Amino acid sequence: MGRDLTKRYVDEVLEVSGVKRKGADRIREIIKMSGQEATRLLDDIASRAANHYSRNFRSILEDLQGMEGCLKAYYFGSQFPLELGHAPEDWFIRKSALYYNKIVTIEQLEPPDIMWKPAKLKNVLVRNLLSLSILWPWIAEGIVEMIPSLFSMKHDLVDTIDRYGTEDFQDNKGWRRHALRHEDLQLEGEAYLRYLENNIREDYTSIFIEKFGAYLRTLGKSEGLRSVALYSAVYGGSAHMGEGFFGSWLTGSSPTTDLMHSWRLFGYWVSRRAEHMIPQELGRDRWESFVRKVKTGRAWLALDARELGVLSKLPPKKIIEIRDSADYSFRSFREDLGYAVDEIQGLELDDEEAYREAANQVWSKVRDSAREVKKDSDRLRKSIKLGAGVLAMSLILGLLPFDIAKVATALIGTPTALDIAKEYLELRELKKSTGYFLIRLEDFT
Repeated sequence: MGRDLTKRYVDEVLEVSGVKRKGADRIREIIKMSGQEATRLLDDIASRAANHYSRNFRSILEDLQGMEGCLKAYYFGSQFPLELGHAPEDWFIRKSALYYNKIVTIEQLEPPDIMWKPAKLKNVLVRNLLSLSILWPWIAEGIVEMIPSLFSMKHDLVDTIDRYGTEDFQDNKGWRRHALRHEDLQLEGEAYLRYLENNIREDYTSIFIEKFGAYLRTLGKSEGLRSVALYSAVYGGSAHMGEGFFGSWLTGSSPTTDLMHSWRLFGYWVSRRAEHMIPQELGRDRWESFVRKVKTGRAWLALDARELGVLSKLPPKKIIEIRDSADYSFRSFREDLGYAVDEIQGLELDDEEAYREAANQVWSKVRDSAREVKKDSDRLRKSIKLGAGVLAMSLILGLLPFDIAKVATALIGTPTALDIAKEYLELRELKKSTGYFLIRLEDFT
C-alpha cells in the first residue's frame, strides 16, 4: 500500500513509547512503572491509535479491497500472530508471508479499561508494544497491515455479530459444548471455566465482576464469577468468530489463525450461518471461492516440511523476494494444493491430519518438480556457458521485440547473441514449474 499509513503510525507509537530508541531496555522500564505512569502511557498511545484510525481506516480498507489478484489473509487468533517467548516469535508470519501477499491483523491498543487491575493494564501495554516491535520489519515491508477491531470502530456489522453471539449464548447444547473446549490449552468444560475464572479474578476488579453479573441478570442468567466466565467463553467465542468472518469478508481476505481451538470454532460458526449468509452476504460463487481459499491456506499452515525451516533464518525482505521471484511457481503450487484439498470429502477445518496429508502429498510433487528444475537449469547454464558480460547482454536482448533484437545482434557483432537470449528465456520459463520456489529456498540452506 503506497501511502504507508500503518507504517507511519506504528513508527510513531514505537517512538513515543521509547521502544524504538531503547528496545528491550524500555520494555523493562515499563514493567517497573507505577500503575499511574503505565495508565498515562497507554492512554496516550491509545488516543494516537484512535486518531490514526478515525483519519485513515476508510483509506486502508479501500486499499485492501482494491488489491485484486493479491492473496490476503485475515488473522483471527487470540491476539497478535506471535508466540512471545518462542524462537522465532514471528514464525507464523514468516510462513504466512511466503504464501500470502498481505496479512491483516487487528490493532490491540485501546484506552485503559477502568475495570482492569494495575498488573493487567501493564501486561496489556507491554505485550502490545513488544508485539509491535517484533512486527515492525513486516509492517515496514508492507506485508502486515493493521486495522482496528470492528467493535472499537462501532462498524455496522457489529450488530449482526452481536445478534449471532446472543443467539449462541442462549444455545445450551450445540454452541456451548463447542465453546467450552480449548485444544491449545488442553482444557475442557469445568476445567476451562475454572481457568477463565482465575484470569478474570486476577485481571478485573470486583466492581467489574459485580456490574457484569448485574448485566447478565437482565439476560435471564445468574450472576457471579462463574456466569462471567461462561459468557466470556460462549458469547465471546461467537463474537470472536463473527469478527473473524466479517473482518475477512470486509477486507477481501481469507481468515487464518495458528490456534486449533479457533479453527474448530470458526468452522462450526460458519456452518451454522452458511444457509443465511450464502444468499444474503456473498452469493454461492463467492462463497465457494471463499471456502476453497480458506481450506487451501489451512493446508499450507499444516505443512511441516524440513525445507521451510530456513524461513526462521531469513529477513522479511528475502522471504518476500523468494515469494515474488517464484510467482508463477507459487500459483501452480496453490492450485495443486487446492485440488488436493478438494479431493478430501467432508473436510472440516479442525482436521489437522487430513490437511497435513493433503499438503504433504502436494509437497512431494514439489520436490520432484524441484529436482527436474535443477537438472534443466544446470543443463542450460552449461550449454550456453553464461559469463558475466554475456548474461547482461542476453537479459537486454530477451526484453527486446524479435526484429529489434536481430538488429541489435548485428550491431553488436555477436552471431550467437540471439541464441543465448533464447536459451536464457527458456531458463526463465523454468520459474513456472511448481518446484521453482523450493529451489529458491534451497539457495539459502
